Amino acid sequence: MQKTLFNEGWSVRPKTTVMAGFGGELPRGEAVTLPHDIMIGQKRSAENSRDKGYFPNGSYEYVKTFMLEDVVSTSSTTVDLPVVEPVETTIPAKMVFEFEGVYRNARVFINDEYAGQHPYGYSNFYIEATNFLQPGENSIRVTCDATDDSRWYSGQGIYRNVWLWTGSDIRFAINGVKVTTESINDDGSAVITIENIIESDSPKKQTAYIISKIDNKEERTAATLYQGQTIVRQRIVMENAKLWDCENPYLYTLNSVIESSRGSRGSRLINFGIRTLQVDAKHGLRLNGHTVKLRGACIHHDNGIIGSVTFEAAEYRRATKLKEAGFNAIRSTHHPMSKAMLNVCDRLGILVMDEAFDMWTLNKTQDDYAQYFPEWWERDIRAMVEKDYNHPCVVMYSIGNEIPDTGLPNSIQWGRKLAEKIRGLDSTRFVCNSVNLMFSAMGVLMKHRAEIEKQISAQAAEKSAHNKDANINTAMADSGERMKAFVNSDIVSKITEESFACVDIAGFNYADNRYIDDGTRYPNRVIVGSETFTRDIATNWELVKKLPYVIGDFTWTGWDYLGEAGIGKITYGDMQGSDINGGYPWLAAWCGDIDICGNRRPQSFWREIVWDLRKEPYIAVLDPKHYGEAAVKSPWSWSDSISSWTWPGFEEKPVQIEVYSDADEVALLLNGKEINRKPLPKTGNRAFIADFDTMYSPGKLEAVAYTDGKETGRYALQTAGEVSFIMLHQEDVISTGSTIIYVAISLVDKDGIVNTASDKEIRLSIDGPALLQGFGSARPITEESFTDSIHTTFNGRALAVLRRTGEGSITIKASCTGLAEGEISIL
Repeated sequence: MQKTLFNEGWSVRPKTTVMAGFGGELPRGEAVTLPHDIMIGQKRSAENSRDKGYFPNGSYEYVKTFMLEDVVSTSSTTVDLPVVEPVETTIPAKMVFEFEGVYRNARVFINDEYAGQHPYGYSNFYIEATNFLQPGENSIRVTCDATDDSRWYSGQGIYRNVWLWTGSDIRFAINGVKVTTESINDDGSAVITIENIIESDSPKKQTAYIISKIDNKEERTAATLYQGQTIVRQRIVMENAKLWDCENPYLYTLNSVIESSRGSRGSRLINFGIRTLQVDAKHGLRLNGHTVKLRGACIHHDNGIIGSVTFEAAEYRRATKLKEAGFNAIRSTHHPMSKAMLNVCDRLGILVMDEAFDMWTLNKTQDDYAQYFPEWWERDIRAMVEKDYNHPCVVMYSIGNEIPDTGLPNSIQWGRKLAEKIRGLDSTRFVCNSVNLMFSAMGVLMKHRAEIEKQISAQAAEKSAHNKDANINTAMADSGERMKAFVNSDIVSKITEESFACVDIAGFNYADNRYIDDGTRYPNRVIVGSETFTRDIATNWELVKKLPYVIGDFTWTGWDYLGEAGIGKITYGDMQGSDINGGYPWLAAWCGDIDICGNRRPQSFWREIVWDLRKEPYIAVLDPKHYGEAAVKSPWSWSDSISSWTWPGFEEKPVQIEVYSDADEVALLLNGKEINRKPLPKTGNRAFIADFDTMYSPGKLEAVAYTDGKETGRYALQTAGEVSFIMLHQEDVISTGSTIIYVAISLVDKDGIVNTASDKEIRLSIDGPALLQGFGSARPITEESFTDSIHTTFNGRALAVLRRTGEGSITIKASCTGLAEGEISIL
């Protein structure tokens, strides 16, 4: 079957119960091109849920009218094969719509007839359209609802691509070509197998050949096709095989063709990589026979200022920046990963844990997927596995995130069903369950809460007695430690024992304090830190390196996201407002190594040093406005710092500075004069961090690292002068056929240094074939909209995303009061 992109010519409007021809006038919709997120443009309000960033829910429908002859191909695919008898047809024998993602509760109507539905908002699905479509004009309508159904910003609408698949009476099934690496041999060759699933509508058997081409190699296999499905398998030896791995992610292209007596009957192009996977408690995770430790990032699906829409360019940009920051793995939390991101991870050599669900049978929010799970889980698991099968980047499937069912005696069996279903569909990868042991054991823990709280309080009191800075705010900062104290007990081990026995890899969410003990309790258990606090990476990474059965660490989070507003916020003073809820107008979670606009935050550079990937030191300066105040942090917070030495109004006032380095010691210089020199600890959660106090004075702040008395690196910050101009820079985002353009906007002084202390309201104008997809900053607290052409910078920066609508030059202008207009032209 061949596929045609079906994103143009749609409109969206509030959902109506009125059907054409049955009274009333249908409302006119807004013209849109898919993918589209209607939620991102809605007005936020304190009346809405913090989980979704205070965006409103709603019910909408997308409508498209089209001529069938304009969207289907009437000729057979052009291939390098003789055509014995041309196929003449005006209507394809098979027509299917594919939706890569609709949030949520999608119902599809073709020519006003119900054609199908799909409750889950994150898995791709197919709608059989052959019997609904007709020659001439047709219409398709897709309705979707967003309610109290998510713990983070979900977005809403047809936010991923739509395709129309068409095929003749003999064709490859849509997911009908699967490539598996069978073995990699000592002589450099590899053996792959190809599973071809052929569909035939003919009641008569037919003889055909399945031809598979890889580079200059061709495998031709005869097959007798009967009505229904026929599976044809091929085994091919690849000499001098080029292997796929993180450093050299080589991809082959398979061109599969069906040739019958009536000519070419369809083709399929598949990218695949040759690689093997192994996992055990002695060697850990092995890729092509070599142990690899996962430097992992958890990421949600939204793309920051453009909302939940999925563009390959946006996914490429995210993945590239994550890899540049040192990550080699991504956990797709808590939903199946987009096809676009899978393609990107294949190309960049990033390993993937693809996660299926955030809930099974028990609701986490009132209207979430739990009510559909018992009926739909098998279809959604199949969709995820079939989507992932040919992607070498995928190394494991996670069957759930923090699922309470995992601690209930009967509900545990859902985990076994899920794991075995995946193994039946794909035996080449591993199954994981990302378990928060506290959630799993909540019932028992609540029953014995008084006793457990007494133990925790005693431990906290002892800790405070040795901490001269401890105060009432410390209780909030230590809430993450309290969570860990709950889970490292024999009773919790017993409760979760069977859930972990169902899977190949035990995913520990915030249970890194069990790593050592579980090596004794369960000597054959393989563990991954599926979700961990950023502040713990120094301690955790030592354990990951030391313990072979702990295969990696996934931080919460690698990239900041919309919703769960304020979980990483910092407050000062007393405990008022010090819980993890960010009140309106908080928008972002503010816990990512990289902010929603793609700028690396200080913790990202510290993590890179912990991973031994960076030798230069790094300077982070805490906001002097709060010098001396007690900072109240959640477990997901970092310090209230940025890498800047521009603090007007604080001259000769005290400021605190963090310097990150893996050297023996670091010296801090201000305007060429050494302020102080300090050793760098190598263990604990403050490993590789030296703290300095000084008086702020403009100029040059420099950190110089020394090991064994020799300089190993230096890093400097220069105070910015007054903002002189608005600088616009087009980012280099490589993506096949991309129409998305990223433009970074900065307020800089005459020397090009970003002034982080002088934010301004910027107005954008666009001249040329493009529209504004999104415009905003990474400011986590704002009432400004990402769909407006006016937005205020944050720390001197903003980001504009454009969507090209045609050929030709595009000019973008940025203006603000008191400055000359900034301008950039894009060809």
